[in-house]
Amino acid sequence: MISKPLIQNTISYFQDYILLVNETDLIKALEKNRDDIFQLFSTLPESKINFAYDIDKWSIKQVLQHIIDSERIFAYRALRFSRNDSKELSGYDDDDYVRNSNSVKRSLNDMIDEFLVVRNSSIYLYKSMSEEMLDFKGTANGNMASARIYGWLSAGHAIHHCNVIEDRYL
Repeated sequence: MISKPLIQNTISYFQDYILLVNETDLIKALEKNRDDIFQLFSTLPESKINFAYDIDKWSIKQVLQHIIDSERIFAYRALRFSRNDSKELSGYDDDDYVRNSNSVKRSLNDMIDEFLVVRNSSIYLYKSMSEEMLDFKGTANGNMASARIYGWLSAGHAIHHCNVIEDRYL
């Protein structure tokens, strides 16, 4: 079982996301979240997938692309930190990533499949880590974190965006 990090050991920005996750085991949380995301996105009406609820807000497809991109980045950081790599990693601008993602020209089904592959890859990554590996620390975007934190952040970040979709897009 991969337990949650102590919330006081995470930066406040991460805490809000991690607190959204109700499960007590990371693998179960990632699997449940994967299934919830599949259910949400696969049942969206075609008329909604390019909808943005306001000017300068992402469309639903762009939100999914953001979840995918962030998951990849979080998993890369977790991989580096789990290998005790202490080189500082830079941040990223999520608006630039979305703007340059080509998501508007992709099918939603293709993007859902990509999410499933990326999430399953993350699950296998975390399953491969020992307790010690989960807690090696590194720095990304000026913030100290561990692989454990990034795993829980992946689940919570995706939950956050699904909540936004349900509240503001549907």
